[in-house]
Amino acid sequence: MRPKLLPLLVICAACGASPGRGAWPTPADVPFRVAVLGDMPYAAPDEPGREEVLAAYRAVLDTIARERVAFVVHVGDITHTTCTDSLYRQRAREFAAMPHPLVYTFGDNEWTDCAGHDPLERLERLREVFTSGEAALGGRGMPLARQSADARFAKFRENARWSVGGVTFLTLHVVGSNNNRGDQASPSAEFVERQAANLAWLRDGFGAARRDRSRGIAVFMQANPELERTRPAARAPSRPSGYAELTRELGRLAREFGGPVALVHGDTHFFRVDQPLVDPDSGERLTNVTRAETFGSPDLHALLMTVDTRSPNLFRFEPLHAPRTGRR
Repeated sequence: MRPKLLPLLVICAACGASPGRGAWPTPADVPFRVAVLGDMPYAAPDEPGREEVLAAYRAVLDTIARERVAFVVHVGDITHTTCTDSLYRQRAREFAAMPHPLVYTFGDNEWTDCAGHDPLERLERLREVFTSGEAALGGRGMPLARQSADARFAKFRENARWSVGGVTFLTLHVVGSNNNRGDQASPSAEFVERQAANLAWLRDGFGAARRDRSRGIAVFMQANPELERTRPAARAPSRPSGYAELTRELGRLAREFGGPVALVHGDTHFFRVDQPLVDPDSGERLTNVTRAETFGSPDLHALLMTVDTRSPNLFRFEPLHAPRTGRR
């Protein structure tokens, strides 16, 4: 049983909004919580046990809906093998029905790994379905700043940033399968363009956090970026890494920022909380950076991130278990 929490939200009396819909309320300067899920459901149309898996997925959504959270983040992989418009629309309806604001960042299963589909066409369709507005999906209309406001990165609407309770949050479009870099010496053109956008958005996010005097910053993305390989004793990867430049820049920015930094991702379906990132110059572990990975299929559960502005560590993570689990 989780301990009783302090009240989460202060709602403007003049707003006239219900707790579930309407104007975005501002969290009080006391602990508030964020729910994170990803890598689910993995259930193909003709797969045995499909209904059991979908029921377990719905239980995760229902469990999150009942929680008192400031917002929800889905870190990608909304499907396993199906990349159709109808599947996208179904997930969009599920996200829209969430009583909390929900921010979704794309995974590789949605576009890079879609057999029988043009990956770039699927990526554009994802943007059309999920990133058309200037607010989060779900309830309460949480406003988002999108990287697409910068003409140099006009297509990257999925890279978003927002602030709650004096903390900066942002998403990066970084995906599994080596970030769609490819295994050759020369990376794919799509990767080069998106990498430039991600690096610029990461720098902008830390710049905004410093400008706003944020207590900390949290970064959400789909891919497990292989942070263990930043350690000095780590073996060199057997293929060119689609994550190395990004993790080096994250380490540099986190060191300069000095305050608490959280990196939250999915991809490898393994709940963990650790501090594996090292300073790219000194090789020392960056103790102000905490990595958390949420559950994924077949463990259909979610992650709770508590943001406690009274704690020097700021971010705390724990499982949010749904009452049922699927098998795939």
